[in-house]
Amino acid sequence: MSELVVFVLCASSVAVVVSHARSLVGSTARRRELDRMLAAVERAGSDFLTQETRLLAALLGVLAAALCVPLLLWGLRQPQAGARLVAGVLGVLLGGAAGAALARLSHWAAARASARALADLQAEPEAASAAVLRGALLLALAMDAASLLLTCLAFLGYQRFASWVLQLEPAAALQEATRSQPLVALGAIGAALVFQVGGSSFQTAARVQSATERNAQSEGRISVDEEQNPALVAELVGDHLAGLVSRSTDVFAAMMLANVSLLALSGAVAAANAGLTESSGLALVALPLLIRATGLLAVALATSSLRIGPGSSSWSGFAGAGLSQALIAATGLLGGAFWLLGAPLYLRAFSAGLLGIVTSLICQALLLVPRGGSTLGVLASGSAASVAWLPRALGLGLQRAWAPLLVAVAGLGAAHALGAGTGLSHGGAYTLLLAVAGMAGAGALHLCCSAFGSIASSVRRLAALRRAHYDLPARSRAAELEQAGLIAGNLGDIQVILCGTAAALLGALTLPLLGLSRAAASPAFSSSLSSSSTLSPALSLAHPVVMLGVILGLACLSCYVGGVLQSASRAASAVDEELSREQAEAASQVELDPQPATSYRGSVVRAGRVATRKLLPLPAAALLAPMVMGVSLRLLFGVEGSRLAGHGLMAVAIITVLTGGCAALAARGVLMALGHTRQGAAMALGPGGPLPQPARSGMDLMRTLIGHSVGPAALLGLKATVVSALVIVPLLSPPV
Repeated sequence: MSELVVFVLCASSVAVVVSHARSLVGSTARRRELDRMLAAVERAGSDFLTQETRLLAALLGVLAAALCVPLLLWGLRQPQAGARLVAGVLGVLLGGAAGAALARLSHWAAARASARALADLQAEPEAASAAVLRGALLLALAMDAASLLLTCLAFLGYQRFASWVLQLEPAAALQEATRSQPLVALGAIGAALVFQVGGSSFQTAARVQSATERNAQSEGRISVDEEQNPALVAELVGDHLAGLVSRSTDVFAAMMLANVSLLALSGAVAAANAGLTESSGLALVALPLLIRATGLLAVALATSSLRIGPGSSSWSGFAGAGLSQALIAATGLLGGAFWLLGAPLYLRAFSAGLLGIVTSLICQALLLVPRGGSTLGVLASGSAASVAWLPRALGLGLQRAWAPLLVAVAGLGAAHALGAGTGLSHGGAYTLLLAVAGMAGAGALHLCCSAFGSIASSVRRLAALRRAHYDLPARSRAAELEQAGLIAGNLGDIQVILCGTAAALLGALTLPLLGLSRAAASPAFSSSLSSSSTLSPALSLAHPVVMLGVILGLACLSCYVGGVLQSASRAASAVDEELSREQAEAASQVELDPQPATSYRGSVVRAGRVATRKLLPLPAAALLAPMVMGVSLRLLFGVEGSRLAGHGLMAVAIITVLTGGCAALAARGVLMALGHTRQGAAMALGPGGPLPQPARSGMDLMRTLIGHSVGPAALLGLKATVVSALVIVPLLSPPV
């Protein structure tokens, strides 16, 4: 019955998604010159996504082959080993296919929302902001609804598979289903990795290409917003890919990670409490999903009347939507806890979930409260061309980000303390996961804020083009829309970082329970415990495996983040070398040529070609590293290696989560201090007057590398580590 309620809530949100999609499909009277450019951007982005989808298929094949390794090493004697492998591979493929489909939806929705907003900008300014908001809501609700529906379908499907094919008892089938959910998240994480690495490389290459073309023509007199630059379409495509498609697939992966962590940990708690009935164990597992579904429906209801005002006053609209969402979600939480758990457990469960909701609200308030003074003015008070702007921006950004981080830690800690009085084994872990479910319930609202900022930025930039033929008031309205998007984007991005980090930390804490719950049922493991006095259910922090995990976690994260940055830099160098060679050849053939050296299509093809070079090894290494460690420990220590792998990989995951979360906050803090990437390009208010074009291009490229390479890579790298560990630990344990 609880599963049916979750499906009904998701279906209600899907209905809202369909209504927003239909409003974007309708025809509008657009400007012909601008319409051709928008069509070119949409086509080019779709072509590049097709290239990345092929690479994603290869990555999924590598992951499917990696899942065969545990089976070949020691799993052939397990009952129905082949059926388990087929079900796992299907789960990985399903998650990857969903990620690829949602990436295309993100690009389509962004292009359609931008087109409608530009069509309404001249005559109906309020309709323009509404069009941007509809596109952002379409993405947000679609991502969250898809993650919940996919999780529920995979959970129910594997539960039936375990009961009918594997012929397990109901309690064992429930545990098997909860432990197998990370396989679906593995495919979603693989899709997010491919699109993030390719998108950041494409955007960096397009920025370098655009700056080089602009500087080469008329000695840099072509401005950022003029259409004579042949790399303009590639740059707009890069903004969509790195600013929206990558972010959307990242959030989808984070939502899948939250869902599977909630299921895995609640299933482990249900298995640890042997006195629970079958219905009680299912209620413990179903309540977190019900909280997530209620939060999704609350977002759909709260944003139905959301209106975005001009400039800095827009924060009140998002604050009101956040408060409405919290009230609706809290009401659903109370009803769901009372219905599924009953007295007296429902009161502590409700309090823990409410702590997560309130924590999210407080973090939102800390981010939305206007700060005195102009950060850009502070940064521009000295020499803007010096390197001093970077540490100053980092310091200002971190000062803004530390308060929400401390509030999130305090709220989750208080929720864990509530579990002491529940009477459940691992009760603190259960109340902690309810708090994370409460925080993640507003995930669609956070993505909506982030997507609104990206789409608003594209609208402002396109409206400033001369071929758009907008008058000064219309351009001013577009600038106000971008300012509203700047506030919304800062809010959404940091909330996404906090929620994703909390979900990953929850998954990391689940790993030892996954390694012990199945292994404890094995006679070989029980006899090894009784015959050795050195073994204990938990490992100390000084254990060599834990220390090895800490070192490996730091190494994996630094390797991945550095690899993404290196990939973007390599793409930039490659496109710069190609452009220099082409310009030299053109200069030798024609002494004076006022036309651009390359066409729009040539610029897009070049950026896409350099962005997909050597793209596959980096995501594959990020996902396979925890698997290699787990398999190695299992081979070295035998049956007890499953327990060691659980604790060792927990150390890997925790250090990766903490380091990656701080790095993502620091990178986002730089962009918050500098303002929007595009707005910062016009910053040149120091004593020397406006910056020359090469200096502005260099600063813009630096912000691109920090904002779309370092920060997102750190956030996605920590999720990849946790999901990979959640997948491999159950495969290392003996069967139930």
